[in-house]
Amino acid sequence: MYDHPQALVLVAAGNEGAGGFSTVSSPANTKNGLSVGCSGSTHARYGPGRVRVSAFSSRGPTVGDARIKPDVVVPGEQVLSALGRGRGPQHDAAPGQESCAAVYMRGTSMASPVLAGHVLLVRQYFEDGAYAAALREAGLCG
Repeated sequence: MYDHPQALVLVAAGNEGAGGFSTVSSPANTKNGLSVGCSGSTHARYGPGRVRVSAFSSRGPTVGDARIKPDVVVPGEQVLSALGRGRGPQHDAAPGQESCAAVYMRGTSMASPVLAGHVLLVRQYFEDGAYAAALREAGLCG
């Protein structure tokens, strides 16, 4: 971190939320990183529904110093993800993709990459300027 002051460390908060509060543990209780919890919809699979913190997502406060964790919650249920060879169908396969290594997964480990993508887009926005300005420079809009 010292050599890279602009770095942001994202850490999955963990999937121990069923254990109640104060389930965020190391490394997600770090002071110099952003811990990521998981949110989901009340709808079973597709479509609109009420957004809520996932039941399995670890919750704070941290043990000892009672800091509020996770720092942010991000959608992490029903995320279409790659599955390594030899891992077996641990989750529902994507429709029409039963023979492919793509499966729906859930967890704070799925929410963290979603947040990483958003963080990079925000950083790019502040470094490069507004999206519309880039389109004008490319000659794609007036």
